[in-house]
Amino acid sequence: PVDRDPAHHLGVGEVPPRTSNFPDSLVRLHPMFLHEFQHVALQPPGVRAGADPHMSGEVHRVHQFAVHVQLKLFRRGIPDADGLMGDMGGGSVELVRIEEGVVGSRTTMPLGPFRLMAIGGSRSAQVALIESRLAELPWLADVKGAGVYAVGGIWRAFAKVHMEHVGHPLHIIHHYAISAVEAVEFAQLLSRQSRASLEGSDISRRRVEALPYAAMFMECLLTRTRPSKLVFSAYGLREGILHDLLPPETRAQDPLLSACDDLAGRIGRFGDAQSLI
Repeated sequence: PVDRDPAHHLGVGEVPPRTSNFPDSLVRLHPMFLHEFQHVALQPPGVRAGADPHMSGEVHRVHQFAVHVQLKLFRRGIPDADGLMGDMGGGSVELVRIEEGVVGSRTTMPLGPFRLMAIGGSRSAQVALIESRLAELPWLADVKGAGVYAVGGIWRAFAKVHMEHVGHPLHIIHHYAISAVEAVEFAQLLSRQSRASLEGSDISRRRVEALPYAAMFMECLLTRTRPSKLVFSAYGLREGILHDLLPPETRAQDPLLSACDDLAGRIGRFGDAQSLI
């Protein structure tokens, strides 16, 4: 089942309501999906020509600088989050244990898509590398039955493509959620897509190149943690910086109620909106 909470940031992440350019797949085991990839040959992620390993190092440093900003904003956007927050940059992945909004164990791993491109090798070798690094984190077992919260642009692209693939009618990314079982199946599908099959989706060329690697990591993460659901956040670095610049009294406001109050103040006919909330 697909859930979404449009309460915050109406219109965030809107995409044209068109069907993605996926071949028929095995997702959901629907009768029309009982044969995989008849139209596009399987092309697992491989080595990107001209990949520069130093590029991922630069992205990693910038990403580390931004993590604390995104984490604070994430807690404001999903204050009751319980499970694991995952933020993937170009060169690294940040995993943070969140328990009822409280930050717990956290780690950084050099397994972003640019880094995986630079490492190269077969898909099975890269999956084995990811699984070995995740196996070093015993606290991931605490996430079982909770949620995994995906933060960052590459995961927003993941959500967009999934919305297109299932024909989801409401294209709002924040709080868009899918069951863990469906997420694993879709990540498996996405990680095996060719670039040509993804170029018909409404995501940038840079995301098209990185998305199969991100999906491969997500498949491994969900298989290891066994959560109940995968939830997407629309927040990112830009929003985090702007949020940090706001005065404390503004940051303490509920964004939905504040937006409603502003709208009611401009178009309302019943006096002070605050008295009606």
